[in-house]
Amino acid sequence: MSVKCKDIVRIIENLAPIYLAAEWDNSGLLIGDEEQQIKSVMVALDINKDVLDEAYKLGCDMIITHHPVIFSTLKSLNSNNFKEKIIRDIVSKNISVYSAHTSLDAADGGTNDLLADILKMKNVEVLDKTEEEKLYKVSVFVPKGYQEKVREAIISSGAGHIGNYSGCTFNTNGIGTFLPLEGSKPFIGEMGILEKVDEIKIETIATAANLENVINSILKAHPYEEPAYDIYPLYNKGRKYGFGRVGILDNPVTLKELCQKLKEVLKTDNLRAVGNLDAIVKKAALCSGSGADLLEKSYNLGCDVYITGDVKYHDACDARDMGMALIDAGHFATENIYMPQLMNYLNDEFTARTMNVKLYISNANKDPFSKV
Repeated sequence: MSVKCKDIVRIIENLAPIYLAAEWDNSGLLIGDEEQQIKSVMVALDINKDVLDEAYKLGCDMIITHHPVIFSTLKSLNSNNFKEKIIRDIVSKNISVYSAHTSLDAADGGTNDLLADILKMKNVEVLDKTEEEKLYKVSVFVPKGYQEKVREAIISSGAGHIGNYSGCTFNTNGIGTFLPLEGSKPFIGEMGILEKVDEIKIETIATAANLENVINSILKAHPYEEPAYDIYPLYNKGRKYGFGRVGILDNPVTLKELCQKLKEVLKTDNLRAVGNLDAIVKKAALCSGSGADLLEKSYNLGCDVYITGDVKYHDACDARDMGMALIDAGHFATENIYMPQLMNYLNDEFTARTMNVKLYISNANKDPFSKV
């Protein structure tokens, strides 16, 4: 099937809804046209000259990054400025760029959850809560004999999740009435004659992020020309979103053993630690990328160790004085590990939708730091 840029944007934002992004961030479609036809996509942590050249040689129409290629306010596109030159080159090569930055950090199943999974953390919670999932009840009235088709469409669209349960609906029998007016093409009945039909009311739960998709699925599966449905905002509390994660390590280890584990799974030698390397750590907090600002929050939650990147000298001094271990595993390493995960997600979604799009992961995107 023909694939447009907006189709891929929708898939990305199903994983990382744009409303989860921090106010100061610049996530979203930063360069390109939503109507552009897309045949090849590259996934990369950043865009630089090497990544752009790599994507262009592979014939990519779109690059999906974590870090925004446009972050601060642009005042010009002067080719003498290296950052602005990259943007000019992207535009001239007709490549669209979507960046899922803090939206992916805060997302359920995003960068922080992957790191927590890799470390086999239990009882994982959000470290810095910024958003709570908005929930809606959706009710639709379906003629008997068609309820399973509509119910399956509802569940396939992603509705009906309550905690650790999926496929949640409630069904009520009733009598529906309607009078087809001039210009109508009723599935049941005749124009001008009041109809009474055995119907089933199907109720379910949908998230705000997925509500439009759920309604579209209902309309597509429903036999009526004008299906009747209701949408109710709920006060029920949904999932909490935010930055960083906190939990319990599956097996308590020494700080040194945890550092070795991180070096292995993140494939990095650029790792620094504060604290007694022989001390046992059990409760851990983490924030992929640059998260030193959550150091004190981790301490206040009684964590033995905090893992992040971009740690400054005074952050390290604060951790030492608090008596809490601190690991700087690097900005690149704690986030680049997610790129294969993002590629797998896109591949699964493209396959499920029979979208013929080639996928590549950048080999040119490297950690700028080297161990000396």
